[in-house]
Amino acid sequence: MVIINPGSPIIIGISKEKLKALDDLGILYNLNPLLLRTFEGNFRLQLRHLNNYRVSVSDQRVYDRLMQVYECGGLEWHSGKSPTDVPFIVGHGSLYISCEQNFSFLSDCCSLAKFKKIVPSEFYHLQNITPEMNEEINQWFEKYKPDRASKGKENNSPR
Repeated sequence: MVIINPGSPIIIGISKEKLKALDDLGILYNLNPLLLRTFEGNFRLQLRHLNNYRVSVSDQRVYDRLMQVYECGGLEWHSGKSPTDVPFIVGHGSLYISCEQNFSFLSDCCSLAKFKKIVPSEFYHLQNITPEMNEEINQWFEKYKPDRASKGKENNSPR
């Protein structure tokens, strides 16, 4: 097994072409088996689908961080949109977001009765996502996708 730091200019034992071929086959690399980097440097997470859970999100920052993790996990909104392409809905109080492939949100307490409600820190714990991993993901999004809708207009840099 070869462990590679994607930012390193020196890769011992494997050419860049072979690494690209391995990545094209879906073979990823990193020190952390949960937080993987593709050859291009993007993150991928191996998330468990928690079908009977809903994550409570009460503000823009928490929502943005959760959407970053969902995007790295390959999840999409039920509409097919990327998680960070949908803004936080202000004025609804807490939103409850599902934890499955084609996720959605609920704000109606009656609809929530059959689901286990958790806060983001519980979701991250269930997924084995550390604060350090979450921060590394956020730094990547700040660098490569700073104007994402999930971040909100007041937090976006000028275009």
